[in-house]
Amino acid sequence: MKKVYIKTFPEYSIVYDDLVLSREGGPGPGDVVFVYHKSGKFIGSAFYNPHSRINLRIFSFKEEDFDYEYIKRTMKRAYDYRKSLGFENSFRLVYSEVDFMPGLIIDKYQDGFVFQVFSIGIEVRKELIIKALIELFDPLFIHEKSTGHLRKLEGLPYINRTVYGEIPENYIVKINDVNFKFFVGQKTSLFLDQSENYLKLLNYVKDGFEILDAFCYVGGFGIHFLRKNVNVTFLDISKDALNILQENLKINNILGSYEIACSDVFDYLKSCNKKFDFIVLDPPAFTKSKEKLENALRAYDRMHKLAINLLKDNGYLATFSCSFYVKEEHLLESIKKVSKENFIILETLYQSKDHPWTLKFSESLYLKGFLLRKI
Repeated sequence: MKKVYIKTFPEYSIVYDDLVLSREGGPGPGDVVFVYHKSGKFIGSAFYNPHSRINLRIFSFKEEDFDYEYIKRTMKRAYDYRKSLGFENSFRLVYSEVDFMPGLIIDKYQDGFVFQVFSIGIEVRKELIIKALIELFDPLFIHEKSTGHLRKLEGLPYINRTVYGEIPENYIVKINDVNFKFFVGQKTSLFLDQSENYLKLLNYVKDGFEILDAFCYVGGFGIHFLRKNVNVTFLDISKDALNILQENLKINNILGSYEIACSDVFDYLKSCNKKFDFIVLDPPAFTKSKEKLENALRAYDRMHKLAINLLKDNGYLATFSCSFYVKEEHLLESIKKVSKENFIILETLYQSKDHPWTLKFSESLYLKGFLLRKI
């Protein structure tokens, strides 16, 4: 087996190029290598990519190959773990480094799968990934949605295509017994990472509430809330997302009423003269780099200030960040800075447990939020 020696023991499974000391056996892009400390102590088995800032992605702390048997065994272990937590219909099946398959995301939508690849080690073994999915799950379809900046960092082209079977027309999937139309949109389709938070926030919704679901996308929070006798204003700038939202509204039994606003969220918050009992702020990532953090924090300050002005006394505010670089403390400091009122923190919110995060891979925790109540 080809070998790579590095300067220090890594904190987690990613090793950057400046830590690499030497190579043996002439490893090339996507090869599996054994990684050693400069002292000669074995560290793990990894994908190698000399053309990326991330030279090594460790997938095992044993001496083993990333072959078909490894893929099938590791994929089944990931599936069994999610099943043990109670996930049934639609959930994240494989979450990259956390599931010992670095650079691979697989989301399950009922009987179909969507996967993303952002490491060259997975890229050259994609056919084995597809074969394992077919053998383990006999799926209706498998779609590859490999896009995003991480592909560029690995020197890989964008891919968006169905690689097995066919996606049925009007394919409906369930999240918490709520129906959603499947489509290939942002990320893999729906935002499965909020599935547990939909129910947590629903516990605080009372009949008669006026609710604003800002950055609503295809209606994840608001459609859950419409199980109660409330009025929801769905707000998003994307006409395509709102068109799918309208289809989602039709396929669910809705008790409450709703209205749909297609607008820039900041413009809407600034001009709105209506007050709300409950406001959900679930924006896209305002930054994907540490260098742009200050700009992102200014955007949060502005957003929070505008939203709080529309909140009734004793109203609820849920605010989220899906950027790794915007932390929990940033969200709380922002609200403290822009608000004259005081708030009680009712819930600390994270990505659902099918997107597990680990202590030794801090980047695995990206979604965080709070539910607060104005007092």
